[in-house]
Amino acid sequence: MMVRAYEVKDGVICPDEWRTAPERILWLLKEVNDPGHEMTDLSADLLELARRSKVLDKDWRATYRPVAKVSHGLLQEWSEDPTAYVPALARIAVMNVRSIGGDRTASHERIEVAFGERKAHLRAQVAACAPTIIIGGNTLWLDGWWPEAFVRTAPARETAPFAARALDGVVWVHASHPANRRGDRRYFEKIRGGIAAART
Repeated sequence: MMVRAYEVKDGVICPDEWRTAPERILWLLKEVNDPGHEMTDLSADLLELARRSKVLDKDWRATYRPVAKVSHGLLQEWSEDPTAYVPALARIAVMNVRSIGGDRTASHERIEVAFGERKAHLRAQVAACAPTIIIGGNTLWLDGWWPEAFVRTAPARETAPFAARALDGVVWVHASHPANRRGDRRYFEKIRGGIAAART
């Protein structure tokens, strides 16, 4: 059976919320978890989750619970209350290197090929959003993604500090993927610490 060719729309989740947020946080992830190839609009789906303001569905929890918690922590303060942190999804942007949904685990090789094909598009998409913080969920190791001032680095490891650099008013954080972490609070503290260090 042939799987239809499609792209999952992503980017700013809610433009009104994005414009008024104290920080414009962009998460750059690998690919959408959509093995059934049914999703068409990630932004709309995340906005619906944010509006429901409750515990995330099982298929979304591993990635988007830490994304929501960290985003809320950076925008306001840390919270373990889903009714506080889930709405933060409406105030951020999420982009995927690979625009076609995949399985729960994305191979480095598949992501690297997708990046090579979509590099110019991704750069234009990021520039159009004008984020103040870009958090790479183990994607900033891709050759040519980091601004030219940065040396290519290896995939991020949860056991090591997260590298962060400030360039032209944007902080780039080279973090492990949000689903690959040792505790949500620890993940948040490492990202927040990297941002603070990059801005000093």
